[in-house]
Amino acid sequence: MFDFDFKKYDCVINLIGIAEQKSGNIYNYIHSDFPSKLSSMAKKAGTKLIHISAFAPFKSKNKYVVTKRTGEKYVLENNPDAVVLKPCLMLGAGGAFISDFEKMIKYLPIVPLIGFGGAKMKPVFASDVAKFIVEAVKQNLKGGSYTLSGSEVISSKNLILKIMGFMNIKRSLLPIPPFVFKVLFFIKGFLPQFVFRTKVTSDIINMATFDVIPEKNDLTLLVPHPTKLDKGLSSILSKYKLYD
Repeated sequence: MFDFDFKKYDCVINLIGIAEQKSGNIYNYIHSDFPSKLSSMAKKAGTKLIHISAFAPFKSKNKYVVTKRTGEKYVLENNPDAVVLKPCLMLGAGGAFISDFEKMIKYLPIVPLIGFGGAKMKPVFASDVAKFIVEAVKQNLKGGSYTLSGSEVISSKNLILKIMGFMNIKRSLLPIPPFVFKVLFFIKGFLPQFVFRTKVTSDIINMATFDVIPEKNDLTLLVPHPTKLDKGLSSILSKYKLYD
């Protein structure tokens, strides 16, 4: 991996990350050590580095968030010209949040609600993040940390209700404390396959209890008109659209 010749490229974009640590200290390697080495090599070669991390509440101390934060710190210490992007919850076709709840809404009569659904967030669409990256490369964006969020604040409960609405399916919601969800991870082998293969992890459950609303939104620096929630969800879930 580290025989990669950075000098051949004007810009390298690091999109590598994992949502669940199944063994060892993989979080630390993928989210912290690898970006650290990458940033040093890009600096030495004179190649621009764009590192994709994630925004999370500062008080959150789960391993996913801590290693992401550490990686951001290493990248900018090693390479002040690097660009670190911290998107909030990203929504897109095939993404973990949309696909998991889409399956649960389709197949379960009652949809579980992590942390009672009161946590507030400002989700951003993956398409907008992609636009930001393209413009960052074109405009040679100044090194530093940039937080990317959507323009609308919504609770996790209301976001799930919106997904149901665009799917034209009505389901009851069952609020479940986070610790109950964690217990399910120990017995998930007994659950139906579509639940067993869920991309929701214990770290995501931890974060679902916090409001995830950044104080600033740098998305509009390069994407002046972020996609509205209803428009983006309607596009992602267009296969459920009813026609006269």
